[in-house]
Amino acid sequence: SFLFPPSPLRKPAKHWTASTLAEKTVLAMAEEGMTARDLEMLPFGVAVPLRQALDDCRNDPPLKWPANAYRLVGREDLANLLNIDCTPSSSLPSERQGAGEIASAALRLGAVAAATGTTAGPTSGALVEGEEDKEALARDYGDIVDGTALVLKQSILRFGKDKRVKEVCRLLRSNRRIRMHKPPAHAVGGAGEEEGSALQTWKQQHLLWRIYRVLALPAGRAMLTLGSITPDLTEALPIPHFELRGSLPPKDIPVSLDSEHTEISRILQGYGGIAGMLEWPGFHNGVAVGLRVSMPDDTGGGIAAAASRDDILRTWVCYNRPRRLNHTHAGFLMALGLRGHLAALSPSDLYWYLSKEHDPTILAFLIGMAAGKAGTMDVRVSKMLCLRVPALLPPAFADYAFSAVTQTAALVGIGLLYRGSAHRLMTELLLTEIGNRPLDERWADQGPEAYCLAAGMGLGLVCLCKGANAIGLADLQIKDRLRQYMNGGPANESEDGVQRPESNASCVKEGRMINVDVTAPGATLALGLMYLMSNDEVIAGYLAVPDTHFALDFVRPDFIMLRVLSKGLVLWSKVRPSRAWVSNQVPPIFEESIQNPPNELPSLKSILEGKSEEKRKERKSRPGEDVDLEAIRQGYCYIIAGACLAIGFRFAGTASAAAKETIQYYLRQFLDLRKAKASAADSASRPASPAAMKHSEELGRLKSGGRVLVARGVLEACVAAACTALGVVMAGTGHLSSLRLLRAARTTIDAHTSFGTHQMVHMAIGLLFLGGGRLTLASNPEAIAALVCAFFPRFAMNPKDNRYYLQALRHLYVLAVEPRCIQCVDVDTGAPCYVPLHLTLENDQDAKIIDRPAPSPIPLTPTLPSPPIPHQISSKSHQDRTTGRGMEVVAPCLIPPLQSILSLEIISPRFWPIRLSLRKSPTLQAALQRQNLVIYVKRKAAYLHYRQDPRGLRTLEE
Repeated sequence: SFLFPPSPLRKPAKHWTASTLAEKTVLAMAEEGMTARDLEMLPFGVAVPLRQALDDCRNDPPLKWPANAYRLVGREDLANLLNIDCTPSSSLPSERQGAGEIASAALRLGAVAAATGTTAGPTSGALVEGEEDKEALARDYGDIVDGTALVLKQSILRFGKDKRVKEVCRLLRSNRRIRMHKPPAHAVGGAGEEEGSALQTWKQQHLLWRIYRVLALPAGRAMLTLGSITPDLTEALPIPHFELRGSLPPKDIPVSLDSEHTEISRILQGYGGIAGMLEWPGFHNGVAVGLRVSMPDDTGGGIAAAASRDDILRTWVCYNRPRRLNHTHAGFLMALGLRGHLAALSPSDLYWYLSKEHDPTILAFLIGMAAGKAGTMDVRVSKMLCLRVPALLPPAFADYAFSAVTQTAALVGIGLLYRGSAHRLMTELLLTEIGNRPLDERWADQGPEAYCLAAGMGLGLVCLCKGANAIGLADLQIKDRLRQYMNGGPANESEDGVQRPESNASCVKEGRMINVDVTAPGATLALGLMYLMSNDEVIAGYLAVPDTHFALDFVRPDFIMLRVLSKGLVLWSKVRPSRAWVSNQVPPIFEESIQNPPNELPSLKSILEGKSEEKRKERKSRPGEDVDLEAIRQGYCYIIAGACLAIGFRFAGTASAAAKETIQYYLRQFLDLRKAKASAADSASRPASPAAMKHSEELGRLKSGGRVLVARGVLEACVAAACTALGVVMAGTGHLSSLRLLRAARTTIDAHTSFGTHQMVHMAIGLLFLGGGRLTLASNPEAIAALVCAFFPRFAMNPKDNRYYLQALRHLYVLAVEPRCIQCVDVDTGAPCYVPLHLTLENDQDAKIIDRPAPSPIPLTPTLPSPPIPHQISSKSHQDRTTGRGMEVVAPCLIPPLQSILSLEIISPRFWPIRLSLRKSPTLQAALQRQNLVIYVKRKAAYLHYRQDPRGLRTLEE
């Protein structure tokens, strides 16, 4: 103050932290408004002590200083990080910053198209000149239309220089030509017309099988590109097309679907033509486009600033509206709802959409609006949902023709809207609807199974984790009625006080008994979600696997997988990521029957062929119990798959090494069995590879004389379940060995590989690179419930199948996504950079640790001036002597939840140190979350970034 007189307009100084004379000097200079330019104007003798005070405070200034004090000592990184009111001068490079290579690629693509004067049609037409150039550019830069080019650029720092992200972008692109294999000898054999007919049939069949895989790709691509774009509000988002043409080697002969072919014509007729086959894949494609849009708080600018006024976002949504509503736009709207953007629409916009009576659009609004208002019991959304449930309407409106799809979506929407509330009316409604019967022919296409399953999901969500603690629901006897829905028995028509009419549906003849084939899945799932994480042994007993042959006769084998999964949800803390825990889930009768097969009941085929008498005489000579060995084998596989799913949900987003190894172990066995089964179907004599056979210690007992004793459909379901579990555990990590295993799982393409299997395998690949490696999955009860609903182990048989599970629910995983990728940005240049960090975690056995083995992007040498950078993150995890468990990582990387981190520290000599005590400062945690885990760092003089000088051997002069 003796140098600069105080200004009469200056605000009174706050009580900032200062313990030393140097700190008090810096604070006094900051209060006077001094800058570095002012110091240069002072005499040398006066400036020296002031500069010495600045130097003394630069290394470790207190964390409660004003922003101008940090800037005065040269710590702009702390000014941007610790000051809540301070707006960062720069943020991470988005899709518009530094996109010169992508823009250059776009210009080159446009130049090629202009020069050749040709375009690539979405479904038909010959391969055009110049298309090879386009695919070559797409291989280098990704696809601009579907967003893979942007993800590829954004993940350069995250995964280094390897090609894993480029490979995933290649696997999940649906608008590139389908590469077919060379036809086998039996397809080209023969002579004349016979040869041409056989070859044409082979080409059409194999092209159709590969088209099914192409149609399943958008669900996985939606995960890869999740939240990766800040759209231009003056332009509509581009929608990638489906490429349904193939090329046959060695001359890349074009192949297209021939609607005149007898077999293809019959299949397409069942879909209602090619347009009908593309309806629900188009819905998933629209969801993938919509999920690219970032949340309002995902970035500091862009749509967050533009959408501060809802009318701007509303105008942009309406701008993307097509002239005629279709499935693709419906998926786009649902994606916006899942990301919280549909709240900007006005009531008149909702009325316009709903009045068109377009079922996919109505479904999108029912689920999207409910997901955006999850757990709020919003009155406006509740009215919209209840209008689509006939059971809540007056008798005069009970016969109003609501489609089965919209009714199913309404039940799930009610569950999301009233999540965790234990609302009496909605609980009673959903409990009753689980046992509802089809009343008319509206259920002919979809069936009542999906409706009852949706009612079970809704009931589990409404009573999530409530269990026996729900207030005011004791008289409903929920657990007893759900147990009856699982095990069967006489249907009590008046249990809810309403006399139900007789079924008039011709597709299902309902009697006076409960149809457990319809009610058991929903009841099992509802029981698991209601008692989630409760560790209730009584409820776990309800979900136990049958342990006698008599009890096994009353449970379908595929329902056993649901029981194991729900039991794992209930006994949450007792789930262990080990093969021993998985083996303990198998009752003794399964092990004994597989190791020492008893007398097998005669099959229907043997009875028809007159061989049952021989079997009967053989059984007389062999004492033992008559059992259904086919059901035993199927149940054994389903138990293993259900246990893998339980481990996956228990350790979702943790990248647990033990869980990963356990799931990979069983996935390899399932893949080995599927390969052997497919080879036997193709009459191939090649044995399984030794690398695959060495993993078949347990499931290998399902082989006999080289013949697999399990149906192919069972193996496909188990492969899909195991792939899903692996993707859930390793979400966002980009783990390389898991990617190799999942890529091997997608290679089997034949008539037995269903559309649902393709979809789940590619969703697992998308989970592995969730948000380009920036996102992972949460593990709170709400997130686990969303994951269970999204990855329910019932898979579509074809692209139009909604009979047992509504395909739109596959995208509910968005509600469980959370950003946990910490990134460091140079405060001077605004460029992201590699920075070694030390995390101190709470000393808790259940702490969510990212303990995956991941290669460091920084090479290691023992003679570096820098401290050693971990080559494998898991190898550097150690026990901290004072506070808890420590872990060294290299940003950018995934970290455990902020709630489990005690402190965070920069340990590189190239950057000025920062130590943040997160547990002691909730305000600091909130600031980090607002900045999306971005830490601003300041590089010291005479040091280069790790990308420029990985080994620390260069100087600034070089």
